[in-house]
Amino acid sequence: MTRESTSTWIISEELEGERLDVVLTDLLDGLLSRSQIAKLIQAGEVSVNDRRVSKSGFRFQGGEQVSLRLPDPKVMELIPDPTVPFRVVFEDEDLLVIDKPAGVVTHPGAGVSSGTLVHGLLSYLGDSLQQVGDTLRPGIVHRLDRGTSGLLVVAKHQQSFQGLQKQFLPPRTIHRRYLAFVHSTPSVSSGVITLPIDRDPVNRVRMATVKSGGRSATTHWSLLEEYPFGALLQVDLETGRTHQIRVHLEAIRSPILGDELYTKFRREPPSKELSREIAGLKRQALHATSLTFLHRGEEVSFSSPLPEDLLHLQNTLRGRS
Repeated sequence: MTRESTSTWIISEELEGERLDVVLTDLLDGLLSRSQIAKLIQAGEVSVNDRRVSKSGFRFQGGEQVSLRLPDPKVMELIPDPTVPFRVVFEDEDLLVIDKPAGVVTHPGAGVSSGTLVHGLLSYLGDSLQQVGDTLRPGIVHRLDRGTSGLLVVAKHQQSFQGLQKQFLPPRTIHRRYLAFVHSTPSVSSGVITLPIDRDPVNRVRMATVKSGGRSATTHWSLLEEYPFGALLQVDLETGRTHQIRVHLEAIRSPILGDELYTKFRREPPSKELSREIAGLKRQALHATSLTFLHRGEEVSFSSPLPEDLLHLQNTLRGRS
């Protein structure tokens, strides 16, 4: 018997003019290649506003609902895993706010089919989660990179999922704040980075800022603390592109400590102790510290303190043992 699943998204107005195959490739976050998606489009497995679209070059106006049907998706063979670590910060019948540790992948994707936050959530919430939102990533409204720790919100039913998803569209009522330890102190105390982001043409694992094309991206940052080596920045996202903070901070010559993918302008630490400390992180020094959104008609806010590894890094940067 053939199994099918359908994933549905609301397209942001920022994607006006973007191609259907490009947007779906990005939304699926590497789960399928662009050529695989093109074949599904040609096969009539994609619809926009409930109408089938058969051309990969279809361009969005913004605000559409796009659905992708996948026959027999292996990724749907999700086995609940109670060993996946995460902390529940808040829970009610509508949603969960999760504090994700570094090292945990948010959802299944290319090369990752087990041990993700989704597998842990299925153990915690049960099979009902599989009916929420994107069947490839049930309940997941937004994501954090494997090496990024901190807060994210998870929907427990479809109405909650759709409501949270809409809050990411203009005028945006979801606000995300991060703390980032970087190699170099910027020359000014605060700034806004507005550089479009696209897949790096040389290294497809990386994203890159581009002069033309790409997806618009805006990052606000401010200097919180300066050290003899490096600095601590507060970062607020206006958009949520893949690797956005990491790409944008590299672009202003302040790459994140411990980030092995975005290494341009990386400085050599002045001491072996600090070098060992940074190498020992085995992840980028980036933490999602604050999450604010509307819930039941009221604004709610949640915070997460720096985890132990980043606290230890901060003490080392301050010259403390």
